[in-house]
Amino acid sequence: MLPAALEALDAFIEEHPIDLGRVYVTGQSMGGAGTFGAISSRPDLFAAAIPVAGGWDPKDADKMKNIPIWVFHGDQ
Repeated sequence: MLPAALEALDAFIEEHPIDLGRVYVTGQSMGGAGTFGAISSRPDLFAAAIPVAGGWDPKDADKMKNIPIWVFHGDQ
C-alpha cells in the first residue's frame, strides 16, 4: 500500500506547484507506522514527519536520521 500512496503523491507533485522543501507527512496509529515507512522509503521527499502512536523497526533509523521527526506516543 505504501508504494501506491507515494506514487500518488509523486503524481500530485508533478501536476501542482508544490514547494518541495515543505512536504510533510503525518499519521496516527497505523498511519504513524506508515509515516515511518514513508520517510524510510523516501527520505529525500519529506521535510519533516510527525508519527503519532505508531512504531517502526530501529534498523531503518540511519535512513531517517536527517529528517526532523516529532514523535507522539502514549499520554505521559
